[in-house]
Amino acid sequence: MPSLDDPRINLERLRSELLNIPGTVSLGRRFRSLFELKSLGAEGNNQAIDVIAQAFSDKSALLKHELAFVLGQTGNLHAAQSLTNILKDESEEPMVRHEPWEPLDISRALFTSVDPAPALPINIDSDVESLLTTLNDQSLELFHRYRAMFRLRDIGTIAAMDALASGFDDPSALLRHEIAYVFGQLSHSHSIPALSKVLQNSQELGMVRHEAAEALGSIGTDEVMAVLKKFEHDPEIVVSESVVVALDMTTEP
Repeated sequence: MPSLDDPRINLERLRSELLNIPGTVSLGRRFRSLFELKSLGAEGNNQAIDVIAQAFSDKSALLKHELAFVLGQTGNLHAAQSLTNILKDESEEPMVRHEPWEPLDISRALFTSVDPAPALPINIDSDVESLLTTLNDQSLELFHRYRAMFRLRDIGTIAAMDALASGFDDPSALLRHEIAYVFGQLSHSHSIPALSKVLQNSQELGMVRHEAAEALGSIGTDEVMAVLKKFEHDPEIVVSESVVVALDMTTEP
């Protein structure tokens, strides 16, 4: 009989939780299991990748969006077929299909880089004003604007965060989504007003508002919790689910 430390038992537990086999697993708990599976997949465990892929049958667009993101982040080539299938599935939600391979340097971004575009080198356009101009220049390819965005993230000053926030006025939903994600990486309280404004904007796309909710959850202050709780029952399902997950990840040990 296998011991409780047997990795097969742990994998089955994670599968049961992620797929909500009992029918009573909270969305927050399912996300926690997903992140554990991500770690296993990044270590080369192909079974963990297969378990994650099984969850694409779920009805939650938020969960499937996160599944695609996590599979890409593992850097495990075994995930390529599942991601390709999602990308080709025209019946899938746009926010799910966009996540596997950003419309940039697709295969390289999936397997060798956490960021979908490399940050501009430190010695090129490193001053915030120049990066701000590049970020908001709609005549440039999105790839180059992403590079400016990631350099601003790496600079991480108040001025750099203000420059990032200016991108929330851009017509590209993909760029707005990525800016919210970058603010989540920074997890700095200075971004709370900008992220709150995005979350509160009912005219904004759900994929952008959900990312803002998750970014706010990563900051986790009392101020943030008060903002998030106002949207627990938002009519946009992906937003309300993101808020529930953000609150769960902040409060559950």
